[in-house]
Amino acid sequence: MSNTSDQLHLQLIDNVTSCLRHTDLPALQASMREKGFAVIRGLFRDKLLRQLQDECAKLIDRHGVERNLHMKETAYTPRRMVNVKRDRINEHGLLIPRIYDDPMVRRLFEIITGERFTTCPYTPEEYIINCLYRADDTHGWHWDDYKYGVVFAVETPPAESGGYVQVVPNTSWNKDKPSVEAALFSGPAYAFRLEPGDAYILRTDTGMHRVSPIQEGTSRVVVNMVWAAMDELDKPTSHETMETLFA
Repeated sequence: MSNTSDQLHLQLIDNVTSCLRHTDLPALQASMREKGFAVIRGLFRDKLLRQLQDECAKLIDRHGVERNLHMKETAYTPRRMVNVKRDRINEHGLLIPRIYDDPMVRRLFEIITGERFTTCPYTPEEYIINCLYRADDTHGWHWDDYKYGVVFAVETPPAESGGYVQVVPNTSWNKDKPSVEAALFSGPAYAFRLEPGDAYILRTDTGMHRVSPIQEGTSRVVVNMVWAAMDELDKPTSHETMETLFA
């Protein structure tokens, strides 16, 4: 590894190790089992968080693409956002690809879920930057193609300004006949918000979820990552929503 890569690896080890020392790991594991998600507070901090914020700002400014569409496969729920594709991040970024490849980061989420992860077999899903910055920008109700999604919070709105996560666990996604209402009425729903430096992992194939619309004058920037569980490698998976989003 280069000196820069070595330094990033050491910073990641320091942040993850510090987080583990101050985190109730059994509580995260229980939340994952019972609610289908776990929120890790203060995973990235100080210098590493500032580096992530700077990298995202530059990538959004130079390579961000506006999206405003309704997704048929999720009952025409809206996507109003700016995002940066994986290939642009891989070409022009440094820290985000390093986070994705770092075994210490991946191991943290393996411990929480009790799964073993590997690189996502569908490359565009590996990592994406999503930014909500206009009034009513939102990532509407949806499911994802792989079992788990990991989100790192880079910038977040105040509590009263939207941009929080809503989840309905233990639902199913019928791509041919999706029903958000059926999922919403099927069981308990949860909501949580993030501070910069927080992260969460969500069971995204059975947990219908969305990011609530934000208010004017605020912004929400996150990095989404997907690793595949080992039992997904031989499973046929289609990618209609990703292909529509990045068309």
